[in-house]
Amino acid sequence: MTAMLDFQWLAVAPELILIVTVSLVLLLDSWWPACPYVAGPVSLCGLTTALAAAVFSLPDLMAVMPWHGTGLRMSAATGLIAKITADDLSHFFTILLLSVGIMVTLIMLCETRENQDGAGAFALVLLANIGALVMAKGVDLLVIFLGWLTAHSAVSLAIGSRRNSARSGTAPALTHFLISVLVAGFFLYGIAFIYGATGFTSIAEISLELEKVDLIRNPYVLMGRALLLAGLGFSLALVPFHFWVSDVYDAAPTAITAFLAVAVKIAALAGFLRIFCGFGVGIDENGIFWILAVLTMTVGNLAALAQTSVRRLLAFSAIGHTGYMMVGIVAGGVPGWSAVLFYLITYAFTYLGAFGLVALCSWRSRISDDRILYTGLGLRYPLLGLMMALFMLSLAGLPPLGGFMGKLVVLRAAMNGGYVWLVVIALANNLVSLYYCLRLIAVLYRSGSDSDTIVQHSAPAASVVGMMAAGTIHSGICSAGYITWACAAVERLF
Repeated sequence: MTAMLDFQWLAVAPELILIVTVSLVLLLDSWWPACPYVAGPVSLCGLTTALAAAVFSLPDLMAVMPWHGTGLRMSAATGLIAKITADDLSHFFTILLLSVGIMVTLIMLCETRENQDGAGAFALVLLANIGALVMAKGVDLLVIFLGWLTAHSAVSLAIGSRRNSARSGTAPALTHFLISVLVAGFFLYGIAFIYGATGFTSIAEISLELEKVDLIRNPYVLMGRALLLAGLGFSLALVPFHFWVSDVYDAAPTAITAFLAVAVKIAALAGFLRIFCGFGVGIDENGIFWILAVLTMTVGNLAALAQTSVRRLLAFSAIGHTGYMMVGIVAGGVPGWSAVLFYLITYAFTYLGAFGLVALCSWRSRISDDRILYTGLGLRYPLLGLMMALFMLSLAGLPPLGGFMGKLVVLRAAMNGGYVWLVVIALANNLVSLYYCLRLIAVLYRSGSDSDTIVQHSAPAASVVGMMAAGTIHSGICSAGYITWACAAVERLF
């Protein structure tokens, strides 16, 4: 009898590990409620183990394992597991999301003492990470929706978990929850319309059905597609679905804001690529995405000009950067998709580092984050000022940083695709972002300030800032490896 080892569970091993970790953290919270300092390290261990499992299950690594070619093989996936793919694209997003989850948890450790969030906050972030993973790896509309709902529900609860803090999270949590419920209805109706027109919820089967049957102008397909766009546009903060971002980002705990700005956006973009680039409906998709890219870039960057809050500035800047990602989607194909994935890497480095600095500066600080009171911070804390300036310059797209290379790759893909005017508009928007980023840097090094910012000496948050600064520089100078990884993640889909 030939030995057989069922490796299909490796496709969902990270999710299973995180489920076990969530259960353990909740048990700790039940047995030892006053000990968030144990829950944090346990969460980190679970995320790190899940990341190791994701790396272990990479197809290229599996091919060189000792059991390869010895009769031990992966059996065909069945049931729910078949709805979660294990292709190169899902591995890319899995590794990226778990890495972001580790960084967010480290930032949370900086805020735990001040806000007394407890172990429940760590469990919610883990649950949101599970939802993000399912959304990124799902190849069925219902599975993607399940991941979407889990991620946003957990984030809403995590936003409201802050206690004993001057900045209450109740209002933004309620705002995010109510909007999520509304958008969830749109998402479900979109799935229902697509199912009614094709009879399937699997993206691959929907694509085949649309090729066999003339559904170019089918109103159910068009309406379903529009509603799905609204659902994912909410997560991506695409204009006009961005209206909630500034208020929620401003009032939520810094770590949760970082998760919303980075992890949720990464997962939503994965779902966006699966759905909207996985099948077509015979309409001018790129025309719609072209308009969304222009509106999102322009509104985000122009709104950032008027902000006097670091959090709100980062919020609107993140909206603008979503517009740049849409430029890559418009370009399409391997060049466009790989450009978007590389852009996501540089985006994660920059924003996680920036929010890590915000966490360091706001803990036990007299700074009000409702106004830019970081005046002179770079003079009193030279290293922190240098790090913040580094992240701002990367956001502005200046060489040799990762932000520059991310924008360069995206715009080059669009130019090669013939979207000249889109590139021109993107460059004009980059000048706007350069202005408000340089303005913040000038504030950091302005003398004569009366502010007395107290910076928290938090090793976890400081490690995030340091690693993200190194990543921002490395992804700019040594971008070839990152771009190769991004290309490998998408080239087999074409």
